[in-house]
Amino acid sequence: MGVSGTQFTAFGLLLGLLIYPLLEECVFRFGLLQWADSRWPAWRGWRTNAAVSLIFAALHLWAWPWLHAVAVFFPSLLFGAIWQRTQKLWLCVAAHSVCNAVGYALAIYAPGLLP
Repeated sequence: MGVSGTQFTAFGLLLGLLIYPLLEECVFRFGLLQWADSRWPAWRGWRTNAAVSLIFAALHLWAWPWLHAVAVFFPSLLFGAIWQRTQKLWLCVAAHSVCNAVGYALAIYAPGLLP
C-alpha cells in the first residue's frame, strides 16, 4: 500500500501522529505487554517484549508491505522497553508518534528509502 497523498491531509496526520499511536500503545503496551508480563513473570522483560513486538509487526501486514511490517518490529521493541521501565503510557505514545513523524518525513523528503 505505502504512503499515499491522503495520509498527508490534516486528518491523515492526526491519525498517524496521535490517534494510531494512542490506540496501538493502549492495545499492545498497556494491554498485551502488561498482561504477558503478569501472566508469565519468568519471561518478563525482553522475551515478552519480543513476543508482543512480533504480534505488533505481524498485524501491520494487513495494510503495509512485508518489509514495512518487519521494520516496525524494532521501534516496537523500544516502545515495549519504555513501558517495562516506566509504566508510563504517554511516553510510549510520544515515542511512537516521533517514529511515525520520522516515517512521514522520510516519505516526503526521501521516498526511495522507504519500503
